[in-house]
Amino acid sequence: MKIFTFLFLVLFVSCQCTNIDCEPGPPDLIIQLVESTGIDPILAGSLSLENVVLRNIQKQNFPTPRYFTGIISYSIDNLSSNYVLSVNNVILDTLKVTTIFIEGECCSSFRVDDVSIKDKSVEFRPFLKIEI
Repeated sequence: MKIFTFLFLVLFVSCQCTNIDCEPGPPDLIIQLVESTGIDPILAGSLSLENVVLRNIQKQNFPTPRYFTGIISYSIDNLSSNYVLSVNNVILDTLKVTTIFIEGECCSSFRVDDVSIKDKSVEFRPFLKIEI
């Protein structure tokens, strides 16, 4: 047990370098979809998670969504990219997501820095709320 604790401490401490919090990979973009009534359509059963697609326009890839209590989380690319959010094969919005990549001596960190829709920055913290 002592060896495991020591190894965990060494790994944890070694990943705190040059005053940055280390991240294992690209950041998440967190979205909440709501109907005009304020109800979550996935929780209400009127929409399936499989029908909510975020697509990177430049790479044509589709991040896999994770859903938990009204929140959809997408792991996005570590570069600034344009994404199309579609629901039931209908485009809702085109999002420009700007991420920051910080590299330290021994680790890296990623974070979403800005989200814009139609060239206007939108509030995305703690999540991006989109009405469908």
